[in-house]
Amino acid sequence: LQGHWLAELADVDACGAADADQGLPAPSTASWLRARLRLSATTARGLVRTARARDRGPLTATGQALTSGAISPAHAQVLAAGTHPGCAG
Repeated sequence: LQGHWLAELADVDACGAADADQGLPAPSTASWLRARLRLSATTARGLVRTARARDRGPLTATGQALTSGAISPAHAQVLAAGTHPGCAG
């Protein structure tokens, strides 16, 4: 289910819809998640990074594996973190 949720999050992020939520200003999808779901900044950024990587980035096969249940959300987040430019590896 989280794989499907991340796909929806990627769609919200791609069209900038987070800023349209009941007139509440949201400078980013991560800040919208923080306010809406009361997540930490680190968790919200990680979810957005994973959603972006699985749908529009280098991890489309990972996104399919996540959605099918072949890998866990934690595995997908580790892979997405490895695609971040600031990551050493």
